[in-house]
Amino acid sequence: MPNLPRGLTALRERNYVLYALGQFISQLGNWVEQTAVAWILYEMTDSPLLLGLSGLFRAVPMIALSLFGGAIADRVPRRVLLLFTESSMLIASLTVGILALTGQLLFWHLYVLSFVSGTLSAFSIPARATRSSPASCRALPCRARSRSTQWRYAPAP
Repeated sequence: MPNLPRGLTALRERNYVLYALGQFISQLGNWVEQTAVAWILYEMTDSPLLLGLSGLFRAVPMIALSLFGGAIADRVPRRVLLLFTESSMLIASLTVGILALTGQLLFWHLYVLSFVSGTLSAFSIPARATRSSPASCRALPCRARSRSTQWRYAPAP
């Protein structure tokens, strides 16, 4: 492995690179989903009020369940929790995508998707925030910078 700068030493660990790449893809998917839901919902209803309700359906379970999600994240294997929540969000998004492709999508389906995504995020975000990466202790400054960059440029919805 080539000599990496001191701030990038965590990239020597294969598992850390896989974890960081997975989190990047997940965050990108969340932002694409939020943008698509807002766009489709506004196109379907032409109502700013109904568009705002989508954000409410996403935010309320996150606010209401985040403390519970943090307690769960402390008690179960975080890898299992992340795999479950991220996979469930993917399935929910794919279901809405299939409904859209078949022409059966109704605006309330988008509310259900927002609620499900918000609920799953209430468990996923604490698990991600406390996830200890597999990189060694020597790479701790790099992990901290990586974590800060992730939250700054791709915050969880």
